[in-house]
Amino acid sequence: MNPSNIGNGVALIVSMYVEKIFRKYPNEYFLNFMFAIYLLNFVFLARIKVFPHDDKQKNYN
Repeated sequence: MNPSNIGNGVALIVSMYVEKIFRKYPNEYFLNFMFAIYLLNFVFLARIKVFPHDDKQKNYN
């Protein structure tokens, strides 16, 4: 299981629940919402670090 598979699954599940909400809006809003959900899941699951540590060993932990 890698972060992209989990992100795809979560985005699909969220799309089923919020599809009725976005029916009254243009399709671009729904697509942007799905991209945001996917990217947020990927960032949190991949544990992307923004601020590196001074110690090089801590950067990989």
